[in-house]
Amino acid sequence: MQAAENNTPTLTADAIADQILKARILRKTSTGLESPDEMYRRVAHHVAGAENNYASASEAECVEERFLHLMSTNAFLPNSPTLRNAGTEEGALGACYVLPVGSQPHQLDDTIALAKDIYHAGAGTGFSFSGIRDPQGQGPYDAVGAVAQKIDDAAKEEDQASPRPVANMGTLRIDHPEIRSFIAIKQKAGALSHFNLSVGVTDAFMSAALAGRKIPLRYDDSDATVGEVSAHRLLDEIAQTAWLTGEPGMLFLDAIQRANPLPGLGDIVATNPCGEVPLYPFEACNLGSINLAACLQDAGQGQYIIDWNRLAEITADSVRFLDDVIDVTRWVDPRVEEVALRGRKIGLGVMGFADMLLRLRVPYSSRMATTIADEVMSFIREHARAESMKLASERGVFPAWGMSVFAADNTPMRHAACTAIAPTGTISRIAGVSPGIEPIGSMASAYPHFLGHGPITTVNPTLIRLSQDLHFDLDATLHYYAENHSLRQAPSLSEELQHLLMTATEITPEQHIGIQCAFQKHTDSAVSKTIALNPKTCARQVEAAFQLAWRVGLKGITLYRMGSRPDQPIIAA
Repeated sequence: MQAAENNTPTLTADAIADQILKARILRKTSTGLESPDEMYRRVAHHVAGAENNYASASEAECVEERFLHLMSTNAFLPNSPTLRNAGTEEGALGACYVLPVGSQPHQLDDTIALAKDIYHAGAGTGFSFSGIRDPQGQGPYDAVGAVAQKIDDAAKEEDQASPRPVANMGTLRIDHPEIRSFIAIKQKAGALSHFNLSVGVTDAFMSAALAGRKIPLRYDDSDATVGEVSAHRLLDEIAQTAWLTGEPGMLFLDAIQRANPLPGLGDIVATNPCGEVPLYPFEACNLGSINLAACLQDAGQGQYIIDWNRLAEITADSVRFLDDVIDVTRWVDPRVEEVALRGRKIGLGVMGFADMLLRLRVPYSSRMATTIADEVMSFIREHARAESMKLASERGVFPAWGMSVFAADNTPMRHAACTAIAPTGTISRIAGVSPGIEPIGSMASAYPHFLGHGPITTVNPTLIRLSQDLHFDLDATLHYYAENHSLRQAPSLSEELQHLLMTATEITPEQHIGIQCAFQKHTDSAVSKTIALNPKTCARQVEAAFQLAWRVGLKGITLYRMGSRPDQPIIAA
């Protein structure tokens, strides 16, 4: 297979998975590097050890074999810190954390020290900067930028030793006095290179922006107004900067709070690095994803149907796996342990959605794709909650259940939240499928990985299988795409195939948001997705996408106009 879009070497999906496993996951043993099979056994044995607290040794062994089968067949994979650290001295299995940012120097030092421990375990962190105020008391001052830079500097120090690139999320409320400087931070070359940034917006702000009104600016711990600004001007600045740099994204704080399973504990104002898990300060979450491409049944003659029985079985085992992870993890700090155990949140999501659609012959941009997204995630949530209820009957409800929305209707639950859609950048590559719920990013590049020797390229394995089933020339198709960046009017493809093989930037923002909305409707936490935009997209269209995302009830949105910055982020393939 020839590389179709650049001069980087092209490897098979299996070769990519092998390199990622060696670089990020597999551990050294006395006889050398462990094999993937040994790694999966290590993880299954360690995680299933939690079963000994609730069942006999023989029952625990049966669960271990189920966990092993889940992972070794790529039907489900947990977050990469679990794959790397389970059964080792490091032992920290959490995927993501939110840490508080205090206003005093010693508080910041404590946060940075804890963040470094988290980076070392291969996990990421989120921060809300909304509690930071001008230490001079003399109006807007770049205190937020200074604090964020200190954390970013610490992330840079740890990046070389971390098993994966260090990632943070920084969030600031829209009415903070430093909001305009925060919006513009990423316009400075190299600024906060280990951060994703999001603005926390409210329904009141969006309504004011649409009505042309001003909003007051105030510090988080004060009712005193220190200024005011045109809401539409702020929305325009966010859209312009997102058009230019891909950041900031938006978190819709009221939508997050409306879905908060523990409203009695206060508002949630921050998320993990990719935005799919809103969390309280010191709260952690462990994630895992079902491979939807593994939930299809061959109907013959190159046709596939969804195997609902298989999906139900995988969902139940995955929820049990993630519950056991909570019991066997090493907590990075006693405060994290206390808050994380309070709600026992897990985040079961999906990967391989684009592969599923391709095999079903359903274009990502079609109404049928949105219907499938709705049906699949509704089914997963229903069965995940059923398994959580079953575990609650066997093991007890989560400790804060009495303060949760589930107590109101006397629904016993083991977990305050069961589902979240993660980007799955590492584990989807191990499984050889498309990341998360993203469409095909491009025909031949997947995305570049930097594993010590420069970028490498793959072709989606489902595309290869599709070309064999439908008898079209894949090499000719890749060559045409490399020259035209589209398969519209490709002479070797029928109109139906041209539509089926539309890539991320050919899909409209409205279609992207429609898919995200379908998944969000049935997701307890949130959805990580990149709205990939055509290079010709204008800033007004970015603003319209922000408004649409708010109107349909998303909890957050990230947009990226392809080619808008030199250090292009990963766009799914």
